[in-house]
Amino acid sequence: MSGNWGPATAYLEKISFSNKQKFKILTLTGATGYLGSNLIPFLLDNYGIGELRALGRNEWKLEQLADTYGITPMICDIRDESRVNSCLENSDVVIHAAALKRVTMGALNPMEIIKTNVIGSMNVLHACINHNVKRLIAISSDKAVEPLNLYGITKACAERMFYERSKMKDCPVIIKIVRYGNLISSRGAFIPRAIKDIKIGKQINITDMDMTRFIFTKQEALNLIKQAIEDETDNIVILPDFNTVRKARLGDMIQWLKEYYNSDSKINIIGRFSGEKLHESLAIGITSEKVNVAKEEFLAILKEEKLI
Repeated sequence: MSGNWGPATAYLEKISFSNKQKFKILTLTGATGYLGSNLIPFLLDNYGIGELRALGRNEWKLEQLADTYGITPMICDIRDESRVNSCLENSDVVIHAAALKRVTMGALNPMEIIKTNVIGSMNVLHACINHNVKRLIAISSDKAVEPLNLYGITKACAERMFYERSKMKDCPVIIKIVRYGNLISSRGAFIPRAIKDIKIGKQINITDMDMTRFIFTKQEALNLIKQAIEDETDNIVILPDFNTVRKARLGDMIQWLKEYYNSDSKINIIGRFSGEKLHESLAIGITSEKVNVAKEEFLAILKEEKLI
């Protein structure tokens, strides 16, 4: 199954495994995405992994990851049931991060987002059961809570599918669902795009100045996934600590960025898209409405994420 690349020894030989949890084979879907490509070094640093299989559709990025970390690159579209079943064979742990995530693109291409987020997730689940995978970690989104758009509906459907299957007595797999909001530095996220526009003085298009969002850093997401890998409780859904999660208003964030860059970029209010929430929810009743982030903390987060 490991092809010509072999186990991740080139990277792993630099790490001591004396106190690390060990896995023979760990498989990651969506490996070439923002989260997946950051997960790989994090997983290799925190666990003793004999072979890390990286599944994705971008052959160039897979090759880059293989050259850098010594992982096993596997070209795989999770919509292809037989290929998914083949790639997950003998895996100890599967982290399912593959998804189509753009809200507007999902609305324009409904069957594509359903095929990937629902049918693809079902393929991963069935393959895990077929191969008696010990643990499946499914990455979800705050948009799965009381969803208003198709992307959120597909993530809610996948969550429910994983949850219901995990409750069946004959389920051989420990299933954990990790739910958080958009990562502030992920590809295509609002803040990186706004920074790019502000730096060149371009007009900033914003849907609603009063819109609020949760702020999550890359490290916070990685730590939640680590928690899910190691959690031995009956909890199926792994959530951030509601007492410490950060929330900010889009209008404030734009104003702080304009002040930071001394920018005179104009703000163009274009209105909310169909299915776009004013406030997101991490769970029923836990929303982003009550903001708690000040300018200094916001800028510190951006520096931590290397966005400014």
